Parts: sequence; C-alpha cells; structure tokens
Amino acid sequence: MNKLISLVLIMISVAGCKTTSKELLKPAVLAKSNSETVSVIKAAIKEHFGVPIKTLAPDVFTASSWLTLERSNNAVLGVVTEMPLKLRLMTDNQQNCYLSLQNEETTVQLSKVSCKPENVNS
Repeated sequence: MNKLISLVLIMISVAGCKTTSKELLKPAVLAKSNSETVSVIKAAIKEHFGVPIKTLAPDVFTASSWLTLERSNNAVLGVVTEMPLKLRLMTDNQQNCYLSLQNEETTVQLSKVSCKPENVNS
C-alpha cells in the first residue's frame, strides 16, 4: 500500500513539473523576428484572444515584451469604449515562448517562435 501511495505521489509531482505556471514565466523578447514569427503571433492573437490583426510591425516584441492593441471595431462616433488588449511575451527556463494577457490567467504557448529573457536593466 505504501508503494502504491509513493508511486502516485511521484506521478503527480512529475506531471506537475511539465505544467507551466504563470509565476515561473519571465518577460521576454524575440530571439529573432521574421515573417513566419510575425504570422504565428498574429494567428495566436486572433485564435486565442479574438482580435483579428491586419498588420503587425515586423519588429514586434524585439525591444519590449509588451504589445498594446486598441480595439477599434466597436467605435461609436470615433470613441473607443473598450479597454485596449495588453499582451506580454513571456519565456520559461527552456526558452519556450508564451503570450500572456495582462491581469488574466490566459497564457498561450507559441510554436516555432524563439525567445530570450528581456533585459529589464536598459
């Protein structure tokens, strides 16, 4: 019985190591930016955050981990009533990239995108 309990605890702890906690993520910038990287980011924003983007700067996330998107599709008389969408590029210890929505638990892993920790001292 003790062996069974030990086995279950080991399995739970190993499974826990594979999950990404938002607390373990650090601000990041892109290691390299190209058209494929920008396309992956645009697709992730549309699919996971519901914001279609026509144009995204080719140097997005190269100088800062933050991206602010204004939502202009519901403008009434030129006034945008919705708060902008604030996204942050994050990385874990394995250099995987994630997009994180500010003030929410929504975090999406980006495939085919390489990141490096943001230099916060500059």
